[in-house]
Amino acid sequence: MRRLAALLLALGAAGCASWFMSPGQKFSVFFTPLSSQLDANATAAVAGAASWARRYPNQTLTVVGYTDPRINRQLNEELALRRAQAVADQLVRDGVPIGRVTPATGDATILPLALQADRRVDISFAPP
Repeated sequence: MRRLAALLLALGAAGCASWFMSPGQKFSVFFTPLSSQLDANATAAVAGAASWARRYPNQTLTVVGYTDPRINRQLNEELALRRAQAVADQLVRDGVPIGRVTPATGDATILPLALQADRRVDISFAPP
């Protein structure tokens, strides 16, 4: 068991860690109500995800936008998509190749979360 742990540590130090990294790493980017503009906190969160993406170049990224329940469904879907697209565009500006970012999608389903948590975009990583 120690040999396996030493091998995994050596592979990680050599930059080969992405093949054994557990799937499901997620970054959340939060927005103000009815906005798809990235503020300083949102830009920093995307930068953290971009840094992770550069560290694990074999991982794919999925970007999904969510909205809060205070507006109608069509507007929710459009806002969720605009938020997701804003995050995907920032990931590319931060150096993530566009081919690694799964096209941005919006999800207007209302999740049982606080309103701020519903005003977000999730960036999820998955092994190839």
